[in-house]
Amino acid sequence: MSRVFKEKADGSTKYDFAARALDQFSDKIASASSIFIKPNLVSKEPYPTTTDPRLLDRVLEYLSDDALTVGDGPAFDAPLNAFFDRKTRGVTKHNPLKSVCDEHGVDFVNLNKGPFAKRRSDRGFGVSLSTVPGSFDLKISLPVLKTHFICTLTGAVKNQFGLVKPTERVRLHASGVNLHKSIAEAAVLEPFDIFIVDAVETLVNAQELRHGGRKAHLGYVLAGTDPVAIDCAGLELLRTVDGGLAGKTIDNIAHLAFAESYGLGERRHECVGLTET
Repeated sequence: MSRVFKEKADGSTKYDFAARALDQFSDKIASASSIFIKPNLVSKEPYPTTTDPRLLDRVLEYLSDDALTVGDGPAFDAPLNAFFDRKTRGVTKHNPLKSVCDEHGVDFVNLNKGPFAKRRSDRGFGVSLSTVPGSFDLKISLPVLKTHFICTLTGAVKNQFGLVKPTERVRLHASGVNLHKSIAEAAVLEPFDIFIVDAVETLVNAQELRHGGRKAHLGYVLAGTDPVAIDCAGLELLRTVDGGLAGKTIDNIAHLAFAESYGLGERRHECVGLTET
């Protein structure tokens, strides 16, 4: 049974939780010579569509003595504005997450630029992934827990889908064929080590406001090493604010069911507070 750290939090106490959660993995952090951090950079919409810049700031502050790189790529259909570069589909210096990195002297890598490599599992299924995260000793994921109008839920497992080559993401979303398998495969082929999931504020109905998402308050933060277990705990939370999730289990969320069957994690979990460790 996997352990998920779960605590009530608000717009200020979640930053303290992030630091205390990282304390739980101090041995992993100390043994790493390089650390890659992936926020959830979706579009120009602010938190909770994207990772809270102040949460990223707290994580970078905690890890200030380490060799750090932050990276992600905006969604393939993200509207362009002053936050995004029209040619590279990456972020500009005006993007809030990039600004936080600049303040800490940390590079922000545009994963949409590649390079990419086709990776295949022993199931014979292939997906093109950014090769950037694989060169780091430790990988930390900072997703936001939200409902998703195609995938039902987006959180710890789906955050790695941002590593997939943009043209491939377009094709998978457009056709729907193998989309859920691809999400699971990306998470299995390039596993992350630590997850800190912001569930203080969320979106229901959809993962972005422009797609019909509606803001809702959950008031929790989750952390751990098993993304399947974390998302199962997140599903329990989302049910309290999204009636459409009533009665749904991991078996009704295809990418989570695939992720569990591929050995990424397990649905059985216990939620504990950081003070209980």
